Amino acid sequence: MHEDYDILKNYQEEQTLEEIRAAGIAHDLNNVLTVISGYAEMLRDDLACNELFKENAERILSAIDRAKSLTGKLLESGNSPSENKTIVNLNDVVAETLDFFRPSLPSEISLITGFHTEAIPVSADSSELLRVFLNIIRNAVQSMEGKGGTLSVHSSVREDEEKHTGEDSQAGKAGIVTITDTGCGMDSLTLERIFEPYFTLRSYGSGTGIGLYVSREIIRGLGGTISVSSRENEGTVFTVCLPLFNRG
Repeated sequence: MHEDYDILKNYQEEQTLEEIRAAGIAHDLNNVLTVISGYAEMLRDDLACNELFKENAERILSAIDRAKSLTGKLLESGNSPSENKTIVNLNDVVAETLDFFRPSLPSEISLITGFHTEAIPVSADSSELLRVFLNIIRNAVQSMEGKGGTLSVHSSVREDEEKHTGEDSQAGKAGIVTITDTGCGMDSLTLERIFEPYFTLRSYGSGTGIGLYVSREIIRGLGGTISVSSRENEGTVFTVCLPLFNRG
């Protein structure tokens, strides 16, 4: 009995230590981001006469704000995505994610997009959704490194097979985002483990193996689902499904 207690106590202490370390890193990173933000603001002001340069500086500032929001979550004790939910347009979050990627997208990768013609309202923390789509799209781009291919991102609204009936959701309606790549794909064994924490096929230092695990937890916390299908040497399709917000 005492041994079990000691094991649990040690585990809790280790978790607390990890949380303290994460908070310390987040604090230091926020300080660095503040410096970068200051320089970006000076560039924006100095280049105000050039619309293109000014717009690029604004994008840098927007990305910094998003990064600060994410590090802020590491500093908030016990905070969960559901506590920060607002009504967001799924189309806008996906479009913002793609804006982050466009400047660094390799020239050999073509981007195809298609958005639902109307807003897709969902109840979520936009920063958390941004994390999800950043993770999925980054993996898609990495799967096509060296060979090129096509990245397709589409949003739609359809009947929800999960039939969410919560007070904040429209029964039978869901917002859908599909992210498709023509990359290396995955075999069946990899596909079974793709959402496991710390599982990665990339070389040491190139990936942590927690991005997709965190993404699934975020989507589950919002009452949605995330699924994947893939074939070796043909590509992969990720599908994110979230219940539509009920406007009343």
